[in-house]
Amino acid sequence: MHPGMDRIQLKTNPHLHIISHSRTVWISDRDGWMSDHHFHGLFLHDTRLLSHYLWKLNGDLYCVELSGVRQHSQLAYYIAAPRRLTEAYSGKDHARSAGGDTEENLELTLATLLSDGFHQDAEFCNYTLQPQPIALEIQYDADFADLREVIDDRRQQRGRLSAAVERGAGELRIGWHYRAHHWHGIHRRELDRGFELRFHGLWGEWRADRRRLRLSAILQPGERRHLCIESRARIERQWQAPVYGCFEFYGGAGARDRQRQSFYAHAAQPPQPRSRRNELERAYARALDDLASLHLPEFDRGPNAWVPAAGVPNYLTLFGRDSLTVAWQAALAGWGMMRGALRCVAELQGKQRNDWRDELPGRMPHETHTGPLSVLDYIPLGRYYGEFTSTPFFPVVLSEYYHWSGDRAGLQQLLPSAQGCLEWLRRYGDLDGDGLYEYQTRSRQGVANQAWKDSGDAIVWPDGRVAEPPLGTCEQQGFAYEAWLRAAELLWMSGERGQALRAFRHARDLKARFNDAFWMEDEQFYALALDRRKRQIRSIASNAGDALATGIIAGERSEPVVERLFSDELYSGWGVRTLSNRHPAFNPYSYHRGSVWPAENAAIMVGLRRYGYYEQLQRLAAGLLDITAIFEHRRLPEVFSGHARDRRHPFPAVYPRACSPQAWSASAIILSVQMLLGLYPYAPAALLFLDPALPAWLPELELYHLHVGAAEVSLRFERGEDGRTHYQVLDQRGKLRLIRQPSPWSVTTTPWERLEDLIESLAA
Repeated sequence: MHPGMDRIQLKTNPHLHIISHSRTVWISDRDGWMSDHHFHGLFLHDTRLLSHYLWKLNGDLYCVELSGVRQHSQLAYYIAAPRRLTEAYSGKDHARSAGGDTEENLELTLATLLSDGFHQDAEFCNYTLQPQPIALEIQYDADFADLREVIDDRRQQRGRLSAAVERGAGELRIGWHYRAHHWHGIHRRELDRGFELRFHGLWGEWRADRRRLRLSAILQPGERRHLCIESRARIERQWQAPVYGCFEFYGGAGARDRQRQSFYAHAAQPPQPRSRRNELERAYARALDDLASLHLPEFDRGPNAWVPAAGVPNYLTLFGRDSLTVAWQAALAGWGMMRGALRCVAELQGKQRNDWRDELPGRMPHETHTGPLSVLDYIPLGRYYGEFTSTPFFPVVLSEYYHWSGDRAGLQQLLPSAQGCLEWLRRYGDLDGDGLYEYQTRSRQGVANQAWKDSGDAIVWPDGRVAEPPLGTCEQQGFAYEAWLRAAELLWMSGERGQALRAFRHARDLKARFNDAFWMEDEQFYALALDRRKRQIRSIASNAGDALATGIIAGERSEPVVERLFSDELYSGWGVRTLSNRHPAFNPYSYHRGSVWPAENAAIMVGLRRYGYYEQLQRLAAGLLDITAIFEHRRLPEVFSGHARDRRHPFPAVYPRACSPQAWSASAIILSVQMLLGLYPYAPAALLFLDPALPAWLPELELYHLHVGAAEVSLRFERGEDGRTHYQVLDQRGKLRLIRQPSPWSVTTTPWERLEDLIESLAA
């Protein structure tokens, strides 16, 4: 670990306070108030329901502390000036606060729990020696803006918004109703949503209208008063309300969180208690917490089959590519995410040609949104398919799921969807029929770049010009290659021997074509992409590292590729940059032209493991682990800047709009553990391959409740003085044979080495 890292604590979106649960996200200022319509709000289903929320007590409130307790909860302490002061407690000899004298004050605490909406417990206490008159004002408003409208600061949809106020004995309900429509071609799209704020336990004298509640009362010395606030939302015909009630923040709420408990019950975990954990085990535990908090219950497809949202605050929905990637990367923690992601994505597989949505038969979805702009078809993101990676990645993840679970019935159920992906690759993935793969949008609002780097300026020529589609990036070919290779295995296992052989030949031929077309002999590296005229876009970028992960790179060319990836121009010291720092378009703050992505670096680790570059694998893992140590909550953000790790840059800058938590950054930590330990399952034969290689900075590691098929095993790994890593089985339930040798996907391991390892494992 880098010395002094404990003195650094970086925050993503430092001017905002963000908590989330499933499809609900709360964005406020650092004091907890929603007062800026450019950023703040309570969002549910990509819709800003609460657009303004501000409390005042005796004219003002000073925030002593606001902190997230868990990802779905926060606790705030505020103080306000009393109306009557006691001479002996004036605080004249002590520091004063914006809320008045700290020696005499009124306190407000707000405990907030999110679920489908929020529940708040408000506690008022008089910390003076006199009865105190209080004047409370709560401001609120709703606007039903789409999340994209808030981000872009541009309202597109216009509808009819009405509000109603209902009063009762100590009760208040403010309800908003919003209706809008939009003609998309000959089709009329409609939106009908509602939102309510409810106040329970009002006391004193109060009055309210559609924008504010005012309350006045007398608090006796030491007296406490409680007020309860909760929200309800209607998304079209379905009402959604928080599951938590009064005082559950302080105890009992955990019993209701069955989703989180179910996740942990099926997840391989680091040891308990926390005090025994090393830094990597702590980061792994944080990753599990983040994945649990991102769970989307509406996409559950049976027991232990679930999907996380892609990220907070911008991507709280199902993304085909992200969901499949996270499920694959986090397989070590449990294969329930693969089961859930595969089933959900298969349900949305394209069935027709729809240019507005970039949909084609067999194509897997990129993203699904339920915000107003998507529902009303101002944008095609209600169900959008304009992305290349998710379709070839489906058979890859299906293969991984079969290897981890041994679920043959599930394989047979999902195999037709995988065959549909292959058919899409064959009919639509190769736009010009040359045996390589390209992308180009058909939608007038489609995503221009449909490889993994999907920002508009991601693919650039060496002189900095933005390349125009159709384009074929190098990692696209790798994803397609691995899709055909994995499909060959699945088809063979399913008795489709002829199709399996054709798929294998397709993979073999694609690998040869790729290495001919993309290799730059003078650079000893692979081109970023090919343009429509099959000219190499000769920019030096991280994409070759993604290709390395798929095994498409010729073995004899892996060494110069790895050397270039770890040269100063691509390796920042924290991770591999998306673009060389020698490129004229390099910008350490750019989304895809110089930043560092934890998820991509985890994929590169797979390539390093596959080709036998263990030292470089350990360097990447160390860099990501150091990043977790300097970011808040030991959490890897979506992306961070590509500054070099040197004296001028003792830590990287935060990417201004990075999501945190981000699902595939969390899963990157889990995958890095798998790569360091060299774990790979083959549940159909009750086998677990191990090839651990712990670095000097990680002398030991423990993993409990690892599931391979119906078996469960707990393991301890320890690095010996000779540098070799040894393992010990702490507990095992069910039939499982452990074999010490590299995984079957290793490119460099010889048959003789495998035989020697097998004999040693059987002897042990």
